[in-house]
Amino acid sequence: MLIFLIQGRRSQVWEFFNLDSTKSAAQCSKCGKRLKYSGNTSNFIQHLTMVHRISLSQTRSTTSSIPSADDDHDEDSRTQSSTSSQMTIEDSFDFINSFRDSGNRAELYTNAISTWIAKDMVAANLIANDGFKKMFQMISPRYHVPHPNTIKRKIDRKFQSAKVFITDKLNKFPFISLTADSWTHQFTNNQYLGVTAHGFDGQSLESFCIACMKFDESHTAGNICSLFESIIDSWAIERGKIVACVTDNARNIVNAVDLFLGHGKHASCFAHSLNLVVKKAIKDCPEIFDMIQSIKDIVTFFHHSPKATMLLNSLQDSSLKLIQDVPTRWNSTFSMLERFLLLKEHVSVALSQLETPKDMIPNSTLKILEEVRIVLKPFLDVTNRLSSASNPSISQIIPLTNLLKIALTDLKINHREAKDLASKLVNELNQRFDRVEHEEIYSKATILDPRFKNNDFLSPSAAASAIKKIDDYLKTFQPSRPTTRAAASNSRVVPDINNILSFRKIYQKQPSSNLSLEFRNYLDAPLLPWETSPNPFLFWTNNFNSESELPKLALKYLIIPATSVPSERLFSKAGDILKKRRSTLSPKRVEQLLIMSCLSSDLISSF
Repeated sequence: MLIFLIQGRRSQVWEFFNLDSTKSAAQCSKCGKRLKYSGNTSNFIQHLTMVHRISLSQTRSTTSSIPSADDDHDEDSRTQSSTSSQMTIEDSFDFINSFRDSGNRAELYTNAISTWIAKDMVAANLIANDGFKKMFQMISPRYHVPHPNTIKRKIDRKFQSAKVFITDKLNKFPFISLTADSWTHQFTNNQYLGVTAHGFDGQSLESFCIACMKFDESHTAGNICSLFESIIDSWAIERGKIVACVTDNARNIVNAVDLFLGHGKHASCFAHSLNLVVKKAIKDCPEIFDMIQSIKDIVTFFHHSPKATMLLNSLQDSSLKLIQDVPTRWNSTFSMLERFLLLKEHVSVALSQLETPKDMIPNSTLKILEEVRIVLKPFLDVTNRLSSASNPSISQIIPLTNLLKIALTDLKINHREAKDLASKLVNELNQRFDRVEHEEIYSKATILDPRFKNNDFLSPSAAASAIKKIDDYLKTFQPSRPTTRAAASNSRVVPDINNILSFRKIYQKQPSSNLSLEFRNYLDAPLLPWETSPNPFLFWTNNFNSESELPKLALKYLIIPATSVPSERLFSKAGDILKKRRSTLSPKRVEQLLIMSCLSSDLISSF
């Protein structure tokens, strides 16, 4: 290939690209890819940034006849520049042609629009609106906004590239965990099954949406299992790599996971179970239930009365609104109660000024409810801690469950009703999670998290059993050797109801001496701090040989989410997409947008 040496180039991009003899294309010296050239280097810079992660510091020259990417923002300034910096007539035509449908600058703008629609899940038809066209006319008069169908076709191509990217990522994960949930659209009554996949790429925990499929069949375990299988096959995921699937407690989906993966690989959504604990305990305390119902009635009245809402807003500086209790929303009872107690004085004044049969709740009842709020506060804390998608969460279930019991037992409360609620909550926790320390997924994950190990088990036999199972597996690869015992420590900060971790007691129990060396050394080492320690994934990758079986086993269990929040967030996004004006959007398009929305804007732009 004949290479032209062009003098006085303004951009450092030419250190990485060489023009061919036609001056209409250039080849990247890093990867050999040929890109179109129409008188500017914008697409070259984007290629270097997105593909090779090379950021260039642009420099200008007064002698170059080749326009740079910076020239686009001020097209008319060229007519005011000195003769020595003006473009030739040929270059000027190239510059104008770059805004045509196949030109480089037109492609950049069109790519930016399609990336925006894919990432933010907005309607493609928006670009046909006069306001959008007027905006782009101000930004770049020469650019012609394409037809929405052109953008849709470009999004289809981006989706195919995104699917290749995600499939490659999933194939590289040594282990994969899933979350799944179902949802019914309120306008169309279409039913969807959402599935997310999670894995560790060597640096961080990554999550991808792999399905949000319309599901017309009856929701039997067999039908759900068949849908799981088709989803996994469409992404070429090996069944043996799937460690677990997290769902709610519905019997049909639990049975479907057992059919799909085998017994012992289903994990219940902990946040869902915790929400059921709170609702059952409140229901079993009739006095508390009636108090909360009274608040709910007042809140409903304000929500249905614009006049009452305006009056309440006028009585406060912050214009806070009362929060409605929604049965399907976790911790909404606590949120309603907390906001009501915060605005109780304003609510009382508003009710007294309105012609309504609603009476304000007596002060004696409000004092009881203040303690009820204190009793329920740890459940919000625990739910928030377990809903993170970027850090290991399943290993926190045993420690947090036991801390909840300790916190509820140690609370300093005075009213009988609040004490009764705390007692009922402990009983419900014991009933729902009585076997959690003995279930393999949770116990192994806890032992293999360097923040917990065997410290936070209430049952010594459960901790010992989990340690033995791990050690038996490791001994198939390496011999056992006794080592010296590390000193255990006792420490505990002053308990604070606003921080569930303050109820934790650090006491690292002594494991059996006859353990494989590496595992024993790990158990004997001090615990990492719960909140301030580095990511536990990095602990395993930075401190152990990658060929060792112990870190492999740890990473296998730590990728499992504690909740089905990731798949439930899909439906929050789907609800945002399928508004009333877009309710006819095809299920296929909905799934495409949801899958791509989980990727970064830069990544979508590069497709």
